[in-house]
Amino acid sequence: MSKVKKSVKSKSKKNELIKRVTTAIILLVVVILLILPASYVNFGSQAQTNLDNYNNTFIKYDYFFISIIGLLLAYIIFEIVNFTSPFKDDKTIFWVNLIFLEIIFIIIYVFIAYYFIRDYNPIWAKPNDQIQDFGYNNQINNLLIYLISFSFIYLLINVGFDNEIKDSIINLTVSVLAFAFVLSILFLTIVFGFTVILMLILTTAFVDTFAYFGGKLFGNQKIFVNASPNKTFNGFLIGLLAGFLFFIFFYFTFVANMESSNLYWLNDENFLQIDSNTAYLISNLNLKISALMIVVIIISPFADAFFSKIKRNFNKKDFANILPGHGGVLDRLDSHIFTYTIFSFGLLFIVFI
Repeated sequence: MSKVKKSVKSKSKKNELIKRVTTAIILLVVVILLILPASYVNFGSQAQTNLDNYNNTFIKYDYFFISIIGLLLAYIIFEIVNFTSPFKDDKTIFWVNLIFLEIIFIIIYVFIAYYFIRDYNPIWAKPNDQIQDFGYNNQINNLLIYLISFSFIYLLINVGFDNEIKDSIINLTVSVLAFAFVLSILFLTIVFGFTVILMLILTTAFVDTFAYFGGKLFGNQKIFVNASPNKTFNGFLIGLLAGFLFFIFFYFTFVANMESSNLYWLNDENFLQIDSNTAYLISNLNLKISALMIVVIIISPFADAFFSKIKRNFNKKDFANILPGHGGVLDRLDSHIFTYTIFSFGLLFIVFI
């Protein structure tokens, strides 16, 4: 009888793994097909041609792309609210949380996306005198002030619900992270192009995958006992090493040394018209980006553990069951939400500030 049970359990695990891998491959293909048309080919020697093509051809797709990313944000907010307060005794709790958060973040996202498309020009992605002030104008600063103010109001409203303040803080925290995440996708895809966002997708996936299988094969010492008991120290190290090696290969093969990558042109002093006053902006650019990616890769497992801790607090395995073998969208994006946001802000600081 025990052998039969073990056989059934083994077969179930195998089927679950197949389902998980199949879903991941389908998602990767869909993401590539979505992101690729929204990315510039480059802004190097053919920059003006690309600008003309962009204005005539890609502007409509950019609006479509922004809409899809906005829908992703809306769904993530729904998923976390549904997870923390899934139609409890008082349905008012659920609807107040959902509607308030959706209104706050979607409206602010729409305005920021509008300013981005209105003000964006690939030429501003040059660290010289032609650089624009996108991201630091008064309109966007005001929107961020509104975001902070409405977030505070949201927490005050939830004080009126018994025992709901912890849930509301989780809802707000994840919504803010999701908001930063979708803006990072928008920024990295349209400004830096397909190869950069694909590098982040695959590097984060390599860290997660090798940490999982490395822990299964060689791990025994737990690393996140209270948050994610299945994570092991050996798996953690194997994931970090695999992610860094993949990053080195992909970055120096497809990003830093190919004209189809926008970061390639940030190493071209002739294109950038660099002088002695602005040379520091791109000096050791590859080294700076490599250091940034080391930080991103190290943070990736902790991001996974952060979301795992939320699930354990509610005694649940997944945030939802929309993705076969993975659970919810947050279960699939947990590490990505942190890595994209940290990388985009780091890259913004390295290149433009």
